[in-house]
Amino acid sequence: MSRRNNYNNKDPFYVEKGYKYLLFQNFDSNKLSPMCKVINYYVDKLDLSCFEKHNRATKDKGGRPRYSFRVLLKLYLLMTYKGLSLRKVSFETSYGGDISYLLDGDEKCPCKSTISSFLSILDIYIEDIFLQFINIILQELNVNISRVYCDGTVFEAWNNKRMLVTLDRTINSNKRYQTVLFCEESSEEQIRIAKEKLTRNAERMSLLTKLGRSSYGLNDIDSSIMQDKDKSYIAGYNVQYFEEVEYGLIIYGHISNKNPDAFPFIESLDGLTKSHKHIETVVADAGYVTKRVMAELAKRKIQFISVKRDKQSQVEQYSGYRLTENYNEIICPQGELLKSKSKPNRVRDYTSFYCRRRCGKCDNYKFRVDLIKLRLDRLLAETMTEENIMAYKLRANLCESPFGFVKHNMKAKKLNRVGKDKVRTIMFCHIILYNLSRMINIKTKNLSKN
Repeated sequence: MSRRNNYNNKDPFYVEKGYKYLLFQNFDSNKLSPMCKVINYYVDKLDLSCFEKHNRATKDKGGRPRYSFRVLLKLYLLMTYKGLSLRKVSFETSYGGDISYLLDGDEKCPCKSTISSFLSILDIYIEDIFLQFINIILQELNVNISRVYCDGTVFEAWNNKRMLVTLDRTINSNKRYQTVLFCEESSEEQIRIAKEKLTRNAERMSLLTKLGRSSYGLNDIDSSIMQDKDKSYIAGYNVQYFEEVEYGLIIYGHISNKNPDAFPFIESLDGLTKSHKHIETVVADAGYVTKRVMAELAKRKIQFISVKRDKQSQVEQYSGYRLTENYNEIICPQGELLKSKSKPNRVRDYTSFYCRRRCGKCDNYKFRVDLIKLRLDRLLAETMTEENIMAYKLRANLCESPFGFVKHNMKAKKLNRVGKDKVRTIMFCHIILYNLSRMINIKTKNLSKN
């Protein structure tokens, strides 16, 4: 039986396969999960010629590979979706099941070392594979990307929170053990332990300096300290998703060990604009409103839409006080200019300084005004048309859904590989699976209408 697509109203993603076992001649496709069928359907459409140079068996060398990379990609995506480990997957090869279907009826599942070797190759090409996935889907749905939504969240690294090295902890540990070392009442055992700890801390301080960060995880050095949604501090990564506005499909993703969201957002702009060249507008929350973000988007001629952080500015909350048109000075209720008496702080994106005026005409107020923040709020207010306000209101629902799908439906709040390059592969696999789940819903909904 030759392989062919079976386009029917009941099952748009099912593909019949020519199994070599008689047991599969009367195969029932209803036993397969929808995700298994959609993974098989779209992976077959990919151009995976990039894997050919990694084949150990070629025409010149002779022999043949045990498993094709296309089959291994299907298998790993399904394993990620179901949360199967490399060891457990070998027990999921029952005839007629999802894994048996993706293996083309092969009676033996790849071993752990085979899949591990494949993942080391997949780490190199995962972004290109993801872009093929999303381009195929966008062409099928005829989606034009001009406006995108953006949001970020924290994923926990493969690291225990007690195995987190921070600059403050290391400094405090040095002080404690130096006290023990120079104390006359310390025993020889205590002094020996103190010397070992100080040597260890010196190595950690050296690594922190080399990494240019204030923290790292002992298991996963690429991870850094992040604050989770429940306000707890963990070793993790900051993940950014970019969604198109019509169906909520994720068109790009970026993973970083930097915090807050503005830093990974800036890092992701090059990859985003290179992959999708027709983006005109980015909609995000107020956490992305910084001078550098606005400058980077202006450089790429992309409009940024968000809301003011405060309903009332730091000056407007005092009755009668107002800012000049250039947002450089403050005018009191009597029309007098209040001049700054302190130099602005250039360390952060936001420049803050104090303004104070004492006269007998009006009350005395001491202002600590962030003028750059006020200028950014003014720029945002100019872009908030009725259409943009509606777009911002719709952003939250579309942006939160992917994170909920990954963390709760797939139970993947903790990344199960070590290293930034490896967790980047997991991130793109999560995005691919989310988009495929959206395609299942979209195609099913369209079929029910017809």
